[in-house]
Amino acid sequence: MKRLLRLVQWMLLLPFLALAYIFFVPDTSFDAKEKNYQIAKDVSAMDITDDLEQQGIIRFSFLFRLFYGIYGDWSLVQPGKYTDNRGLNIYKTSRQLKNFWKSSVK
Repeated sequence: MKRLLRLVQWMLLLPFLALAYIFFVPDTSFDAKEKNYQIAKDVSAMDITDDLEQQGIIRFSFLFRLFYGIYGDWSLVQPGKYTDNRGLNIYKTSRQLKNFWKSSVK
């Protein structure tokens, strides 16, 4: 009975921990002040998140895909050049994609 109760506690706690990570913990792993990245035309959500993870923009592509699947719409992500600042969390990076906050062309 104690094991079942402990399992239920963990099942209730994990979503709260994931949400805390999404909204409050910096998710970037690059050292520069900011980093530019390019999103090509007609690219899948899996390709976008895998590329962001390889570049150090996000740490957990699965968590980012899961959150953005609920928060945003992958079909509306526009191709272009984006800039991510060091220390952004998953929520703020998602907002960049959702609201089309692209880098200014120089």
